[in-house]
Amino acid sequence: MSIIFLLALLGLGLGSVAAKCQYQLDGVAVEVVPDDDGHVVVPDGVTRIGPKDFENCVSMVSITLPNSVTSIRSQAFLGCSSLLSITLPPGVTHVGEWAFKGCTSLAAASLPDGLKTMGPQAFYGTRLTEADVTLPASFDGSSQYLDNRPDWYYYNCMGYTDITLPDGLTSLGARAFRSCENLRSIILPESLLIVDTLAFAGCTSLLSINLPEGVQSIGISAFQDCDSLLSIDLPSSVNTIMDTAFYSCDKLESAILPAGVTSIGKWAFENCFKLGLVYVPEGCSLGERAFDHTGGGYVYGRAPPAPPQPGDQRGVADVSSDQSALDDEAVVGLAVGVTLFACCSFCVLCACLCLYYRNRLREDRRSRPTKQPTKAESRATWHIKTPRV
Repeated sequence: MSIIFLLALLGLGLGSVAAKCQYQLDGVAVEVVPDDDGHVVVPDGVTRIGPKDFENCVSMVSITLPNSVTSIRSQAFLGCSSLLSITLPPGVTHVGEWAFKGCTSLAAASLPDGLKTMGPQAFYGTRLTEADVTLPASFDGSSQYLDNRPDWYYYNCMGYTDITLPDGLTSLGARAFRSCENLRSIILPESLLIVDTLAFAGCTSLLSINLPEGVQSIGISAFQDCDSLLSIDLPSSVNTIMDTAFYSCDKLESAILPAGVTSIGKWAFENCFKLGLVYVPEGCSLGERAFDHTGGGYVYGRAPPAPPQPGDQRGVADVSSDQSALDDEAVVGLAVGVTLFACCSFCVLCACLCLYYRNRLREDRRSRPTKQPTKAESRATWHIKTPRV
């Protein structure tokens, strides 16, 4: 009896999921059921897909939207886990927050050139990669909405491993790449100025990052829990590192701070257990426990110059002209070293011989008898007469 009851509840649940496949027509919700191939066709005349209209429509694999649609509202396709691709009509100008959140099979999206606004995390948790998305022309370097793009495009997109961002981008928005656990590398444009809150937090596969000259601020928890990040070399333009910016980066070994850094927030590098000694610019203010539980701590002052790397020609005016001088210095140094070694060896040998003969002389003196023989003993020893026959 209980099993039948549970099956009934399950059936009601599935029925409610199917009932959420709908669209708004003249303000009236119209239900629709996907065909045998999982396809849904929305008729012409529909102007928007309302909030949660297709929420949890798990049987929908594809959908055709009419050109009359101009708006996709927040959470419109929330949880449509079977949806493989989406093509938005040319008249769509707005996509709401979390519009496609939880569409875990979504691997392709075509966005119209007239798209102007996109809510935060609109494609949260999808399988989109850079090659799977056609970027709208409205999101070029002159667009006032450009800085909003990372909020909807990348957050938690598990398909990303390597990314190249376009020129013109000035800010990575809050949570732009958060939890992109497969992201290994990223190329940032020279126009970038701000890395905002949680921008790369939880990118556990990120090996390195090259921040362009011009970046001024590292936001709160921007690189928190980037467990594969080995080193960070901040450009000279950075002046602020905010709270928990590099908190708990387990493999971070080195951090080079520019002379212009004036503020490092609380817990900025805390729990970076492998982090070596960090040189903090004079006058820079430090927040609470900024370098607690690191391998080397910190000191105020400039770091010593790094040794030249093999094949590194930077800073050398004329290598060929200096080579002979370097060779001569090496020969002179070697000769001096050999001479010193020979002199020291000779001195040590002489000292050992002197000590040896001194000890032999002492032993000889100790072995001589202390009592002198008498005259009688001398005669008995040396004047023995032969007896007559």
